[in-house]
Amino acid sequence: MIQNIKKFKKIFINKIFPLTKKPKNIGLSTSDLFLWRVDENWETFFNIININSLFGDTKENFVKVVLFNEYGIFLFEKVITLKEYDNQLISIKKIFSNAKVDHGVYGTFSIFHSKTPPQIIKSDSFLAERGYVSYKYSKSILRSYVHGNLDAIDENLAPLSGSMLFARTYKLQYLFNKGGKYQISIFNPTSVRKKIEIHISDESKNLLDIRSLEIYSKGVNLLSLEDIPVDYFISIKSKQAMARPIVFSFQNKSMDVFHG
Repeated sequence: MIQNIKKFKKIFINKIFPLTKKPKNIGLSTSDLFLWRVDENWETFFNIININSLFGDTKENFVKVVLFNEYGIFLFEKVITLKEYDNQLISIKKIFSNAKVDHGVYGTFSIFHSKTPPQIIKSDSFLAERGYVSYKYSKSILRSYVHGNLDAIDENLAPLSGSMLFARTYKLQYLFNKGGKYQISIFNPTSVRKKIEIHISDESKNLLDIRSLEIYSKGVNLLSLEDIPVDYFISIKSKQAMARPIVFSFQNKSMDVFHG
């Protein structure tokens, strides 16, 4: 009986407060919000595929790369042409250098495909870009990859992620090493500014610290964590439907990135 009540409660909550919302118009493409990092130590790349070719479209297609700063403020957009079965690796640093705009050192970007294949429209679905973004750190010749997460925004730049009436907690399934150097990247794919709490606890679940953040709509925050003297866990408390972060882990001059 108790299990049935819990199951019904979960279904009810997910129905009233969905993880993501559908775009208002049929045929709109959607995208995750990806993190870009650009400075003397960082480069950001993205692999763009001509998805329409996989559905039999032999013509050229286009994608829009839309870039925002860390506060979710629109910077500019870049249109990229894709040939049949094209797979392009784009550099965000090169896009910025050609645009010559003041952009800061990190922010968010999204990728929108110009056409949605009719097969997807007939299935009452939407074309979503949740592909692979990669980062090059310091003088490394290798890139570290992480994939997209959810349908965060549509091509009209309307945020699609749901908000909760009450705060909920997202627990990272990762044990952080004592003394390690990390950065936690948290996005806000909702339409309003969000307050976020980062709870840091030891292995016995004793609360060590709470860090508070505010993240603007379509924006992102990078929180640095280092020199914590014990192994620890992190949980994120917010009114976002799912506050799943990206974690950067550093060791000497090497870097790894993964979903928390």
